[in-house]
Amino acid sequence: MVIGFYFHVAGPAGERAVLAEADAACASAGFSDVKVANEHGLEHRYYCRSATEPQLDASYGSGPGWFAMSLYPIEEEHFAAYGPELLARMFAELCIRTNAYPER
Repeated sequence: MVIGFYFHVAGPAGERAVLAEADAACASAGFSDVKVANEHGLEHRYYCRSATEPQLDASYGSGPGWFAMSLYPIEEEHFAAYGPELLARMFAELCIRTNAYPER
């Protein structure tokens, strides 16, 4: 099973401010190790708690008047390593801190 979470940020906080809040939301759930890469015009941030656990891939994109985030793929190995409660808490914190709402 593979799922993904897609978010749209409501409000003009600015890309760097949103990314800082996203990093803070993930850090509050214990995902303090962040690696950054730019691929296909999107900024990817890979969050994990340790080198032995699977990374969460968050991609960020923006354009005139919009900013969106996705966490994909979320696979069984992520749920096994982190548990659904921790992932749900991190997703909720991400939405609250960035003023985002799930798209689908």
